[in-house]
Amino acid sequence: MMNYNYDIDMENPFEPGKSVSPDRFKGREKNIKKILRDMGKVQKGNVQHFFLTGNKGMGKTSLAEFVKEYVEINYGMIGIYVSNKGNNSLNSLITAIIQAFLNKIPRNVLFEKIKTLFSSIESVEIIGNRVSFKPSKSLIVDIEKDFPYYLNQIIKDLPTNNGVFLIIDDINGLSESKKFVDWYKRFADTIEVNRGDFNLPLYVLFAAYPDKFDSLVYEEPSFGRIFHYDEIDRLSDLEVKEFFKDTFSSVNKQINDNSLELLSYFSGGIPLIMQEIGYSIYWLSEKTTIDEEDVLNGIMEAIGELESKQIRNIVNQISSDDFEDLLLKIASQKQQSYIETDFKEKLNWDEYNIWDEFLDCMIKLGVIKTSNRKSNLKFSFSNQFYFTYFWLKSLNLHEEFAKIES
Repeated sequence: MMNYNYDIDMENPFEPGKSVSPDRFKGREKNIKKILRDMGKVQKGNVQHFFLTGNKGMGKTSLAEFVKEYVEINYGMIGIYVSNKGNNSLNSLITAIIQAFLNKIPRNVLFEKIKTLFSSIESVEIIGNRVSFKPSKSLIVDIEKDFPYYLNQIIKDLPTNNGVFLIIDDINGLSESKKFVDWYKRFADTIEVNRGDFNLPLYVLFAAYPDKFDSLVYEEPSFGRIFHYDEIDRLSDLEVKEFFKDTFSSVNKQINDNSLELLSYFSGGIPLIMQEIGYSIYWLSEKTTIDEEDVLNGIMEAIGELESKQIRNIVNQISSDDFEDLLLKIASQKQQSYIETDFKEKLNWDEYNIWDEFLDCMIKLGVIKTSNRKSNLKFSFSNQFYFTYFWLKSLNLHEEFAKIES
């Protein structure tokens, strides 16, 4: 019988589908410096607001969590992470923020603080090492209205006065909420106008897709003026190579220069795709030096993994194999955008007849976006992740590798 056991001490350094461990985070130096610029103001009680954007798979959460750990270690700040994923309720977000802050208060003063600060709560429970906070309806209305006051009172009992770095991740579900925009703008304006009344050493970082920030600004143009802003894009070729080289080196594996070139080219600099490819290579290769064959095998497996975990919902809703073939045809051109009239000249008769239905379907699924360019329609993949995935799937990888190596 064959032995299928893996060495239990083997640990894959790649982490697809998760935020990257801060000790394995690579690149984004300019973005990190931009977030850190005004950190010194925080410790003087000057609240800072930052909006970090990036499309699917670009590593927004990993970057935010790296900075959180950095300021915890280097500035002695308290780091708090709140996920808003799947939530479109302002009250739920406020409850999650208050609960996260309460969990940072030392237990010996926590319940006295809750008793004196909150007039009516449904329950406060300690589950394991975590505090679960459930405010009454009337209390959550009060907290929403007087959020700066409640936050100020809670911060007084935190174990350090070096400041709080608060990440509010995945704010996408509230991107069309005028109520959220008005609430946060009121919070920021109240603190700014009444600085003498509040001592809030607080840095708030929101993370979302770029178009979600645009939607919030559309709801209230002055909302955008509150924030410092940055958008992260694909990693540079140098950053991709350093990432793979250093990550494999961390588990005593080397990688040759040709393989690094291939990984830089085929991953598109998309962190999510890079993690998936690296994860597959690690398990598939038993060599101490990663070579071109390992990269080819890793990419081929990663494409299947990405389809199962990231693209399945889209594929399941595509009503025709012809639609998927058209996506592959678009991606195979390897252009960032297309003029519809020009691209339709590349279609055969059957493709031409289903084009309008196909385009409507892809727009509804969020795979393709369009814009008018004078009299001609311009279209593109909605983000670099979709483009790179369908481009990879459109390739005959064996042939592509042979061309590059020759």
